[in-house]
Amino acid sequence: MKIEITLHGSKYVVEREKFEAETAFDDFLNLLFIAGVEVEDLQKIIETGKIKQNHKKDESKRIQNSSHL
Repeated sequence: MKIEITLHGSKYVVEREKFEAETAFDDFLNLLFIAGVEVEDLQKIIETGKIKQNHKKDESKRIQNSSHL
């Protein structure tokens, strides 16, 4: 797993041999902290994400003869 953040011309990277969701989330937050992202900016990013629609809500676009979990 590789997480890379480029901010203001600087690149911040963390790599792990395998993916674990909790570790990936911690790594992502740590990279944001190291990159100098302010807590207020992070809150704005999170709030903006809530506006996006969930892809599961649009069930009318199902492809026939396929399995949906």
